[in-house]
Amino acid sequence: MKSLLLILLTLTLINSCGSSSKKKGEIDFDAISNDSFNTPSEIGYSPEDDFLDKELTDDRNVLFQESISKVDADDLEDFKDIEKPLVKALVACYQGKYNEADAIFDRYLKAFRGNPIYWTQVGNCFLKKGNSRKALLYYNKAKELRKAYGPPINNIGVILERKGMPQKALKAYEEAMNIASFSLTPLFNTAQLYVRYGLVEEAENMLLSLRQIENKDGDTLSSLAYVEMIKGNYKKSLSYYHAMTRDDRIKNPSNGANYALALYLSGQKKLAKKVVRKIKGNNTPEVENYILQIENLL
Repeated sequence: MKSLLLILLTLTLINSCGSSSKKKGEIDFDAISNDSFNTPSEIGYSPEDDFLDKELTDDRNVLFQESISKVDADDLEDFKDIEKPLVKALVACYQGKYNEADAIFDRYLKAFRGNPIYWTQVGNCFLKKGNSRKALLYYNKAKELRKAYGPPINNIGVILERKGMPQKALKAYEEAMNIASFSLTPLFNTAQLYVRYGLVEEAENMLLSLRQIENKDGDTLSSLAYVEMIKGNYKKSLSYYHAMTRDDRIKNPSNGANYALALYLSGQKKLAKKVVRKIKGNNTPEVENYILQIENLL
């Protein structure tokens, strides 16, 4: 079960400068005034900026307004068509266009230098690149600017969980939930962590509460299906898998393998074999090994 990185996007509208028709190296002195040397006004933190634009995705998932990691990169709008600078930077980052993302972050550093959302997003981009050490530095910078701020604390929990420190990760998620009771991502991560370590009773109520918010969320449904399979309720497990979209159920290799296992355990061996044959994707060695075990079982 994967933890979700909490990505909070600023919705502040900043108009960018238009392009110049001057040749490279040519300076338009008439365009320079005293205002050109002023430090830009800082754009401070606003709780309203902690949510993603609904227009960026049509995906139905419980965290669509909090986490860009829940959106397929192919479904994201081209970052060049987005006007809001920090949204543009983070979308570029999640599309793997790191140079463009870095350039945007650098351009708006002065305007957002005192805003914890900015530093959290820079950290998120480093984490997306696989550099958790630098991400941690920027998350701590965000915490310095605003101590009672949940997103960087949640994301530190993600790093701790990836490093194999689940107890410390759990404390981070709990702290983030206490600070931002409105945020669902720390709750989701906590439930996923419980599922991962077999604490199904603790996880189930959390997952059911998330399902009440969005009943078609693939990650929530797959976790509930896994919980019921562990409990031996194979028909109930299958009911959750059948409530998922076909893409969530089959195209995700881990979900497909677990779905096949639930079918097998419920006595539907032939259908389980068909599902396994349809599983595709670039899988990690761990997932490939798991799929192989399912195939051998069938």
